[in-house]
Parts: sequence; C-alpha cells; structure tokens
Amino acid sequence: MVVLHCPFCEKSRREPAAKFPSNVPFKVDCVACGASYEIQIEVRKFFRKEIAFCGLMTCLDPAGSSEKVAVVNLSYGGCGFQASEKHGLQKGQLIKVSFTLDDAMKTVIRKEATVRFVKDRYVGCEFAPTAGGMKPDIGFYLWKL
Repeated sequence: MVVLHCPFCEKSRREPAAKFPSNVPFKVDCVACGASYEIQIEVRKFFRKEIAFCGLMTCLDPAGSSEKVAVVNLSYGGCGFQASEKHGLQKGQLIKVSFTLDDAMKTVIRKEATVRFVKDRYVGCEFAPTAGGMKPDIGFYLWKL
C-alpha cells in the first residue's frame, strides 16, 4: 500500500502500490479536490533510514586515498554519503566505509562496498556480501525507528 497525500488540499488516501509505476515520476489526480500533482513511488529491497554521521571512506580499487564523509542514509544493504567536491569516485568502484552508530553500544561499522550511484557529491553504495551472511549490527539499529 502507498499513501497519496495531496499538496493542495492536504487530504490523503491509501491505494495498492501495484496500481502505480515504480521509480518513475507520474501524475495523480486528487479524489477530494480534483487537483493534479506529480509523485514518484520509490521501491527498494531494504528500508532506508535518514541519518547524520561523520565517517571515513577509503578507496580499495585503486587502493590508497581516504577522506572524511557525511553518511546521510543507511539501509541493511548499503548507505549513502556526501563526499568532497573532488572525490573522484565512479560507479562500480570498490571502497570501504567506516562510521559509528548512535546506539547505546556506539557500534562501529566497517564495511566494504561497491559504488552504485554518483551524483555530484552524493555517493550511494551497496555493502559487499561477507562470509556467513550479513551481520545483525545494522539490522538491529534499523529496527529501532
């Protein structure tokens, strides 16, 4: 199910998500006021939580350069961060991302990842699979919404 919220009359309605295209903008007509507005329904494998943590990104391929980043979102399968203006990262590049969660244990996350999306300073990456599957550290953190 999705909730469609009209920006004109502020009324909301629930509709089955299958009725609409995913990950592309489209127009919707409000049944209450008749206004037409554009929306986009984002479909993901994992829930994404907005966060604001300082972190460190290290290039693994080619090895060497590191820089401080601002981690801005986190999901079970990856994260997004703001890098410097001259980060030089490209889609498909292998990196390591490190940051500390704001949970009671101050859990340190160190994950190898593949760059999947780059737009200006924003970089989206997918965590590399690890032996034994995914560890529960991020899963427990995301459960606590």
